[in-house]
Amino acid sequence: MLASVTLSFSSLTVLAQPVNQQKPPIQPKSNTSEQTIYLSTLEWPPYSSQQLPDGGAAVFIAKAAFSAMGYQLKVDFYPWARTIDATRSNNSRYSGYFPEYYSSQTAQKFIYSDAMFNSPLGLIEHKDHPIRWQEVTDLNPYVIGTVRNYINTEEFDQRVAAGQQLIEAVTDDKTNIKKVAAYRIPAAIMDLYVFSYLVNNDPKLRSAKYLLQANKQLLESKALYICFKDTPKGQHFANIYNQGLEKVDVERLLADYMSRLIPGDTENLKYSISQ
Repeated sequence: MLASVTLSFSSLTVLAQPVNQQKPPIQPKSNTSEQTIYLSTLEWPPYSSQQLPDGGAAVFIAKAAFSAMGYQLKVDFYPWARTIDATRSNNSRYSGYFPEYYSSQTAQKFIYSDAMFNSPLGLIEHKDHPIRWQEVTDLNPYVIGTVRNYINTEEFDQRVAAGQQLIEAVTDDKTNIKKVAAYRIPAAIMDLYVFSYLVNNDPKLRSAKYLLQANKQLLESKALYICFKDTPKGQHFANIYNQGLEKVDVERLLADYMSRLIPGDTENLKYSISQ
């Protein structure tokens, strides 16, 4: 069932069911024997960014999980396609990349971690031209903005692949915000916290804050994961991360981080996700 939308930071919750099966407990390493794990990521504030404290909300949570197991996480930032390619290489120092949505195709190539937390994926639109829809098929008359190589929802992506849904793909979310604001496309798919962060913090996009809004209906509440290399070492690091994730209070850490990053009860942050 599609979700309806009003927003709160507490809506970013950990999924109850992990992707991977339970593994034997791994003993945390002592501080004196701390090891370093390298992951690749992208500029996708507020979840990941070189400009944010601790590298963004998702990086902050990943660091806390690895730290709970005695490991240090270091991340490097790349464009999205290179973020994935950097992990694919056999000679790469990266054990995985993140944050990523789940897809069955990606699961054939990488080992998914347990879920970090859920994030709200929706449509951004002009305030004076809202889109009324109930089912994904209702979006057929519209050209929807997407970001190249991003996973959206399974149904939406299947319809695009089958030629049943028109899209315009660009390189980043900022471009889609500009295109919707300029009436070049009626709507774009976007994580709503990414949208809120960008229009509140990017000087070139602040005018869009008063022109655009999140559509009242959510496409999906999607979990974010780390994708590890499909190797024994990748599986080992996935197990370490998953057990560390159980040791930290993700909801408390995330709510505190996000409230400091995007303070106040602004119009674009009034989302509360309910299935």
